[in-house]
Amino acid sequence: MQREMDLLADENRHEVGGRVVNSAAVLWATTAFSRAAQLISTAILARMLTPDDYGIIALATAAVGFINILADFQVSGAIIKSQNLTRAHLDTAFTISLIRGLITGILLVLSSGLLAHVLGDERLKDVLCVMAVPSLLACLNNPLLSVYSKRLNFARESKRQIVSTIIGAVVGITVAVMLRNYWAIVVGSIASSTSMLILSYYNIPWRPRLDLSKTKEIVSFGIWLILIGALDYLNGRVDYLLIGRRLGSETLGAYHIGQQIAVMTTGDCVAPLTRALFPAFSLMSSDVDRLRKAYREAQSVILAMALPIGFGMSAVARDAVYLFVGPQWEIAVNVVVYIAPLIALQTMLAGIETVALSMDRGRDLFVRAAVFFVFRVSVLVAGFHLGGLMGVIIGRVITGSFFILYGLHLAARITHSRMLDPIAASWRSITSVAIMYGTLLLLPSSHLGHVGPLALAAIFAGKIVLGASIYVISHALLWIACGAPAGAERRIIDQLGKFRRLRFKTGESCLEV
Repeated sequence: MQREMDLLADENRHEVGGRVVNSAAVLWATTAFSRAAQLISTAILARMLTPDDYGIIALATAAVGFINILADFQVSGAIIKSQNLTRAHLDTAFTISLIRGLITGILLVLSSGLLAHVLGDERLKDVLCVMAVPSLLACLNNPLLSVYSKRLNFARESKRQIVSTIIGAVVGITVAVMLRNYWAIVVGSIASSTSMLILSYYNIPWRPRLDLSKTKEIVSFGIWLILIGALDYLNGRVDYLLIGRRLGSETLGAYHIGQQIAVMTTGDCVAPLTRALFPAFSLMSSDVDRLRKAYREAQSVILAMALPIGFGMSAVARDAVYLFVGPQWEIAVNVVVYIAPLIALQTMLAGIETVALSMDRGRDLFVRAAVFFVFRVSVLVAGFHLGGLMGVIIGRVITGSFFILYGLHLAARITHSRMLDPIAASWRSITSVAIMYGTLLLLPSSHLGHVGPLALAAIFAGKIVLGASIYVISHALLWIACGAPAGAERRIIDQLGKFRRLRFKTGESCLEV
């Protein structure tokens, strides 16, 4: 217990920039492993299940996620933002999460019949009732983990995520072998949530108590985020509702798989860095000049990582879909082609949001979300009626581009900088990606009807290696030609040099460099 109490008092005031990158390195390795495991699991399940099965899960996940968002007071973010953290804050956070879990669970059960009717599939009723279990379990996690995040110490969280991902994948595949239907995904989710809960208390002599003394402080932080989260979630599910209601669960399932491939390979590659940014930016919130410099550097690192993955995946989309999930998921190809680059570009928004939250500008984020909601719904509905599935995809590209420009404008206002500074700072990454993308587009796509799976895997791997080589070489040549200035390249090279010395201290949840 004493060690955990010491953690609350330890401000850990070392050089923030290095800690952000070091923490991101641990989280990146964890995310890469977890997503690889999920991609393998998806590839296996997609061959045992049908697009209709995935369509059911996509609809259920949309309903569950929206109810969870409405009750999410972002207690973890409130703990990270707090400048005078006490045990009462943690106990209050746990109590609020517990109440949230009970409310969302009851709402899911009571509304399951109505939601199944509205969404047009009676199978959803039982699925929604069962999915109330992982929703509740997720609310019971140990709040002390947020303190580790506050200190930019993610080693414990990384181990927890890896283990739970493996357990969820193994359980899901096992159930799929036995049942051959969508229940495999549901049971796998329950197994993963249970593992996350147990591991959040493993080897931590801390047991939360019921307490609501800090409710006002925690809720005041989260109220804007609830509104923002609700709008963002609706924004992210308008396409699902249009496709599911009009084109059927089979088309929705294929669309969902394409979305998963794009997100797992592109969006999550920078999630580790953005998770480390919020506590770091919070430490800088009183120094705008320092915050502006850190934001610009973070954006350049994010784009240097995300752009080659997103545009590279777009260039080899057909090979990726045929290899991972098979030709029966052909509809997913266009989703990956257009959405993977968009997600790569939208990774800039994560840095913008962390800057706004660290400066207590939640209201500005809400206004942005409201404007985007009206614009996105209008464009997607029009796109769907004009072009069906392809109209929705093009609509996402249009609205996503608008959202990026709006976000850059907001960040410029907050940090007192120019709107296009992050893009200008990443011109070498953008140029290198253009060279890589153009080269990959000139290569022919392979089809399972013409080559076997092993040959397709070899071709896919070859294209990935070629694209990565072109990007790295182009980037390096441009950087050297500019005199090797400070920036994303220097930060990444420095971190690669340190990575060899990274090691986990036995019995502790901290990282030494």
